[in-house]
Order: sequence, then structure tokens, then C-alpha cells
Amino acid sequence: GAKPKFTREQRAEMLMIASTEPQKLNLHFTTWSLPKLKRYFIEKQVVDSISIESIRQLLKSEGIKLLKSKRRQYSNDPDFSKKN
Repeated sequence: GAKPKFTREQRAEMLMIASTEPQKLNLHFTTWSLPKLKRYFIEKQVVDSISIESIRQLLKSEGIKLLKSKRRQYSNDPDFSKKN
């Protein structure tokens, strides 16, 4: 078969990061997306390069599912909750 692209240590670190809430890593968002994970892995030098598909397959192989981001509306209107 093909040689593994990542070491066990790299895989373990990527899985640990993906299962950690972004805010606990001092990031300003609440859920991970594949592009955000890719950017974080490269910025933190976990790997030199990685494709979004490789991240998706890694997460799928371990049964990790990313939560879908929910947009919330906010307003300065005091009657916003009544109208909504």
C-alpha cells in the first residue's frame, strides 16, 4: 500500500485539535470547519501542507463529525425578541 502521509504523532495532534473547542485555543469562532482546521494545522506547523479532503478522511476514520455553524441574528431593537 501507499506510505502514510502523516506520522502517528501528527495524526494524534490533528485529532486532538479537531476535538477541542476553538475558543479553548484562544480562537474567535465557536465551531471548526475544514478550511479553518487546514489553516490552523499549517499555522501551528503540525504539518507542512494538507488538503481539505485529507482532513475530512482523517476525521471520518475516527468518527469525528464537525458541528454545523449556526448564524444568529442580533439587534439593538428592544422589541427584537417579540418581533422574532
